[in-house]
Amino acid sequence: MVDDCNMSRENRIMINNICKEITEIKQGISLLNTKVTELFNHQSNRLPLWATLFITHLSSTVVGLLVFAIK
Repeated sequence: MVDDCNMSRENRIMINNICKEITEIKQGISLLNTKVTELFNHQSNRLPLWATLFITHLSSTVVGLLVFAIK
């Protein structure tokens, strides 16, 4: 009888520890989802690659023309 009580107490402690670990894992996943959402929002605010290349090409052309005009 005493062994059954000790075993049930140990089982209850293990179950409580597992519940705490599950809660911590859920909080970690929630934090991870928040960080991924922030990352996607940051990436969506950037210019597309073609626009970046176009602006770079245009600015280098303008600088080249200015250098050519000054000489």
